[in-house]
Amino acid sequence: MSKKYTLKAGTANYSVRCGNVGFKIKRGEVSWAYFPLAYSILLTISIGIISVLEICYIYKILLIMVDSVVLFKLCFFNGWFRNKIVGLFSKSKKFEEIS
Repeated sequence: MSKKYTLKAGTANYSVRCGNVGFKIKRGEVSWAYFPLAYSILLTISIGIISVLEICYIYKILLIMVDSVVLFKLCFFNGWFRNKIVGLFSKSKKFEEIS
């Protein structure tokens, strides 16, 4: 007999099924603001690198299109990559500048 217990607290949803624990996290507005910023930075860097390559313009356009789709999926739909983006920006907020 399988019972499903769900506890909803705050912005997280915790569910337990036969010993497995699953987490569903709803991101706030601040962390969602990081994803377009990271996408723009990564896309700018990759377009700069692709534009320096000495290949035909058609291949450059194709590479830019493929790269933009891959980066879009990573930045907006891949949970692991989004956690890395939020972690990176969170760590950068903790740095103290010494002048």
